[in-house]
Amino acid sequence: MQETARQALLDEQALVEFSRKRGEPQWLTEARRAAWSVFVAAPWPDRAQHLWRYSDPQWFEPENAELTAGSADLTGENAELTAAKVKEGGNATESGNAAEGGDAVAFRSSGGLTVRISIEDRERGVEILPLERAAAHPEHGERIRRRLGSAVGDSFGRLEALDAAIWSRGVYLHVPRGVRTSEPLRVEFNGASDSIDGRRVLMIVEENAEAMLVEQHSGDAADGRCWGVSEVFVGEGARVDYVLLQTLDDSITAHLSQRIVLERDAHARSSLVSFGGRKTKVDTGTLLAGEGSEAETVGLLYGHGRQFFDHHTDHHHSAPHTDSNLDFKVVLSGRSRSSYTGNITIEKKAPFSSAFQENRNLLLSEKARADSIPELEIDIDEVQCSHGATIGPISPDELFYLMSRGIPEKEAVKQIVQGFLEAILQKIPADLQEPLREELAVRLEEIRA
Repeated sequence: MQETARQALLDEQALVEFSRKRGEPQWLTEARRAAWSVFVAAPWPDRAQHLWRYSDPQWFEPENAELTAGSADLTGENAELTAAKVKEGGNATESGNAAEGGDAVAFRSSGGLTVRISIEDRERGVEILPLERAAAHPEHGERIRRRLGSAVGDSFGRLEALDAAIWSRGVYLHVPRGVRTSEPLRVEFNGASDSIDGRRVLMIVEENAEAMLVEQHSGDAADGRCWGVSEVFVGEGARVDYVLLQTLDDSITAHLSQRIVLERDAHARSSLVSFGGRKTKVDTGTLLAGEGSEAETVGLLYGHGRQFFDHHTDHHHSAPHTDSNLDFKVVLSGRSRSSYTGNITIEKKAPFSSAFQENRNLLLSEKARADSIPELEIDIDEVQCSHGATIGPISPDELFYLMSRGIPEKEAVKQIVQGFLEAILQKIPADLQEPLREELAVRLEEIRA
């Protein structure tokens, strides 16, 4: 993209006006301006760098996205969320005052953002608010100012700086000290466009609280692009289940970055599920910043057609007696491609820590391709670390065994794939397992014998 085109995307005054119309506090306006300056000045990532070895940075650059193209969201006219009670599994009723007889509260915007929280959890003090509204709130504002951008900052790269400058759909979640949510908190970003589509999630879980967040990116658009950043802060002794579910249409190009920060004795279980997108790059990880903190990450990816996936995971140990574990499985058919880079860092100040990562890739087609690069950066001896990676087709012996018992070849392949992924599915939160199995079954129907 030409430099002039980049400058034409937005300018500083447009960002200031955008922020003003949304009622954002001055500190957030200044943060947007600073992030935009980083984006404009930053060079494209060097493809010789290992995190960009397999992806062309220009795939994820904004193009032809003037400020007016996204004016419906950027003015805030459609960013205001409306509330309604809904029955479990149902749709939102009339906006405005909640209707009687429901068991959850849904918030929706015409810009394609939906969040759900149970009435019971809301009464316990759990809050989900539009991020720009919460930033101006007297109680939440200072908490957000200290946290926003501290886990995934402008220094991460051009695209993270871009999102920090232009996000228009943002969600703030707060779980008070000692509260245990009764139902998953759900955030869905639906749709994308050829204009600016920045997404932002900030979640703060206070001491000794427990919560589950399901963040889903779905929908379709003609040649759409989107950028998202999510930050989750887990207080001392707290526990979080975090699910990043990506079911975008195959026409969309997406860049998503996410980090979880754990304090002393905190625990996080992350589930990464990637099914959609034309070209998708995901950078996700956990900072084990408190002594005794633990992180468990499982991942499931199924690619078909000409889909391209580039996933990077990072477990960073900066405190003693911390533990991390990662298991990421990939299935590819057609001409699809997956690139995976997994990094474990154990600082000198994190003795007696342990870390394990495993990435296994199953190729269902001779034209499918997978790359896997596990990495360890260990600055101290008193640790336990291991990693493993495999890439290959279905074992002919396994296939022969099933077919010799009268199972048709296509059905045998499906059973092998289902068995390969079942260990991951069983580690994903229970209420998501069956929908994911159904989604997987649909995709397995595309397999040719």
